[in-house]
Amino acid sequence: MIANEKINILKKIGIFETLTAEEFSALEKIVVIEEVQANTVVFSEGDRSQHFYVIIQGTVKILKYLPSTEMVELSTLKQYTPFGEMSFLTGIARTAMAKAVEPSLLFKIDKPNFEKFIGFHSQAGYKIMEQFLKISILRL
Repeated sequence: MIANEKINILKKIGIFETLTAEEFSALEKIVVIEEVQANTVVFSEGDRSQHFYVIIQGTVKILKYLPSTEMVELSTLKQYTPFGEMSFLTGIARTAMAKAVEPSLLFKIDKPNFEKFIGFHSQAGYKIMEQFLKISILRL
């Protein structure tokens, strides 16, 4: 996928919708494309991670084991939905599992590169963090 294609997709993702052309160009450089097959675990509950993801194509379920060892589905996420941001932002272990339901294409952003990005584009960092906060509130 070439840079312009990635930028066009980034513009469709709600958490990035208020970025400037310069910020999109810089963000595109830190986005990694990850293809996952159906039934692939993207991350497990308890994992520590330095990444968050956005679904570009496909479907991802967020699942959690209850103390009774029963697994429950917390949500089903679709195109342009970010996930994994809480562990990414806080450093706390993942509180649920993410599993691809079908072959999926994900954008993956790692923390060290994201921190460099917001170091150079602090206003963009503020706008993205505000969107993450809104997502967290809506998921409560």
